Formats: sequence, C-alpha cells, structure tokens
Amino acid sequence: MRQKGFSLSTKILKGATLTLTTFMLFQTPLWAADQEKIPETVDINIQAVCPDLPGLARDKKEVKGFSHAAHAGKYLQGNQEFSDRPYTDTFTCTACHPGAASKSAITSQQPCERLAHALDANGGGKNYKKFIHGTCLTCHKKMKKAKKKSGPTSCKQCHGK
Repeated sequence: MRQKGFSLSTKILKGATLTLTTFMLFQTPLWAADQEKIPETVDINIQAVCPDLPGLARDKKEVKGFSHAAHAGKYLQGNQEFSDRPYTDTFTCTACHPGAASKSAITSQQPCERLAHALDANGGGKNYKKFIHGTCLTCHKKMKKAKKKSGPTSCKQCHGK
C-alpha cells in the first residue's frame, strides 16, 4: 500500500513540475512581448529626427500625437482595402512600415536607417512627402469616400496650426 502512495506522490510531483515548466515556457514570450510594447502615441518630425537623410526637403511640418497603437490595432483592422500597401489583420505594421516582415524587423534597425531604406525603394528622400501622404492621406480619403470613420484628410487636421 505504501508503494501505491509513493507512486501517487511521484505522479503528483511530476505533474506539478510539468505544469510549472509549461507555464514558464509559455510565459517567457509574453514577458518578452511586454518589453516591446507599441508606443501609444508618437510625434512624427522626420526633419528633426533624421536631418541627414539624403534628399530630404526642409519641410518643418510635423504630426504631433500620432495615435500609433490605435493604428496598429483597431484603425487598421479590417481596413486593408483602403491601403495602398498590402497587410493583414495579424500584422498591420506593413501598412506603414513597408517591407517589414515582423515586429523585430522594425525594432532591430534605427528609425532613420529604416526610413532611408523605405525611401530608397520609393525614389529617395526627395519623395518623403509623397511617400508619407501616400501612406496616410490616401487611406484616409478612401475610407472617407466609402463613408467609413476616417482620419484627417486636410493639412490642418493632421499638422495642426
């Protein structure tokens, strides 16, 4: 009888160890993901942040308080048809970060380096305004035309006063 009790205790101990190990294995990616949180808002001022980008015009317009996390989530979800860049609901980042295949592909490079590569693929820094307006404004206008809730479609709505 003692032998059965020992066997049951061993089974319980092994089960608890397996459960704890499984829990720890599945929690590690969640902890890591927590460290790479998408910023809620960002200020977009490329001329100030990346002044050495070749061919970049001296445009001083910026976008304050861009709702980055909301765009990565709810705004882009289900709205692929309005974007000029293909993306999926499981990885919306490529709508604004062309060529990115993963979150780490975006965060592993310096922002100016990433932007330089994206601009090179789209005619260089001289086309930044066209590139960014094509990314944002085109989507907003298409959504507005489809009578869907949209982001800003005029200069002042986006850039402020």
